[in-house]
Amino acid sequence: MFPSTVPSHASRGPRIVLGQMHAVVLKALEQSRAEGIHLAAVGLGTPGTVTADGVVTGALPNMPDWEGVPIVQELEHASGLPSIAENDANLMTLAEALVGAGRGFGIVCGVTFGTGIGGGLVIDGEIYRGVAAAGEIGHMTVVLDGRPCLCGGKGCFERYAAAGSLEEGYLSQTGQLVAAKEVLSRWLHGDPVAAVAVARFARFAGMGLGNVLNLLHPECLVLGGGLLQAGTKLFDLLADEVRQASLPVISSTVEIRATSLGMFAGVVGAGLLCLRPAPLAAVGPKSEG
Repeated sequence: MFPSTVPSHASRGPRIVLGQMHAVVLKALEQSRAEGIHLAAVGLGTPGTVTADGVVTGALPNMPDWEGVPIVQELEHASGLPSIAENDANLMTLAEALVGAGRGFGIVCGVTFGTGIGGGLVIDGEIYRGVAAAGEIGHMTVVLDGRPCLCGGKGCFERYAAAGSLEEGYLSQTGQLVAAKEVLSRWLHGDPVAAVAVARFARFAGMGLGNVLNLLHPECLVLGGGLLQAGTKLFDLLADEVRQASLPVISSTVEIRATSLGMFAGVVGAGLLCLRPAPLAAVGPKSEG
C-alpha cells in the first residue's frame, strides 16, 4: 500500500471533510484486502485535540465547525476497526522523534508551517500535552495589538509566519494575490519582491521559534509542514533566523533539522500511536495553528 492524498475541502464544512475521510478509509480497506494485508486499527491526525470519548475540541480557526465532531466514532463507523485521533502536530513530532529526523534525541520539539503553525513536544518517546493543550505555539502573541487572528486574538505567531503572511506580504507590494507556495517559487527563481516577503516571514518565524527554544531548550527542533517543501534554501534561512533569535547557550546545543518523513510524518505518527497498548483515545482540548 502506498500513501495518497485527497483534498479535505475544510472550508465547506465538517460533513464534506468526513465524506472525504470515509472515502479514504474505504479505499484503504479495499486495497488492503486485495493485497492480503490485515488492518488492525485506524489513526487520524487532526487540528484540535480529541477528548477521552473521541470528540474534537479546542479553537480551530482553520477548520470551520470542526469543534465538537465525534471523530473517533466516525472513524470506527467508517472502518469497523478500533480508531485513534490525535493533534496532527503532535503526531508529526512523535514520528520524527521515534523514526525520523529526531531519532536518538530525548527531547524533540516539532513545528509545522502551513496554513497555520502547529507545535508538538515529545519527551522520552511520549507526547507532552500539559494539562491538555500544550504546544499551541501558533497562537503565541508576537505583535502587540497586531493582525486579527481567526482564533479571536491579535498578533498571533501564525498571522506573521504562516502561508497567509507570505501571501499578504506579496500582495501589499504588488497588488497580486499569489498563493504562498508560488511566492516561495518566485523567491527561489530570483523575484526581488518575493524575496522581501520571504525575508519578513523568516524573521517572524525565527523570532517565534527562538522564543520556543528559549522556553523549552529541547535537544532537537524538527521543522516541517507544507511551506518547508520549498527545500533546503528556506530551511537554511529559517535555521539561521532561529539561531540569531535564541540565546547562544541554547542555539549552540540544539540540533535543528528538517523533517525526514515529509508530508507523511503525521500519517507515520498515527500508525505508531495505533501500535501502542495505551488507551486509543487522546485526551484534552488542543487547537491548531
